[in-house]
Amino acid sequence: MLKKIVFYTVFLLPKFNRTNKQKTYTKVEYWGKFMKLNKLKINDTAIITNLLVNNNIKKRLLDIGMSKGSKIKKVLENKNMITYNIKGANIAIRKTDTKNVEVTK
Repeated sequence: MLKKIVFYTVFLLPKFNRTNKQKTYTKVEYWGKFMKLNKLKINDTAIITNLLVNNNIKKRLLDIGMSKGSKIKKVLENKNMITYNIKGANIAIRKTDTKNVEVTK
């Protein structure tokens, strides 16, 4: 049985200002319950908190927009694939790859 752990985390999201060419950070705080991405129900929205996968898969997930602090919504589930909406795009990911992604609601 998966235990839900209450946690508090802070993200510093980088933002580049083109006028003065300096990088600033936006502080984002989350209180929530920890769970795995594959445990989301259809039409549930969550925020990605951690990617616990190897470097090859991590690079692919980052390329499609699955970074810390990103909103993700579960759209559809098949036998071995799950479709998520990430930043306006529907992307299908294998269930085995989603077992190691931590999210909070």
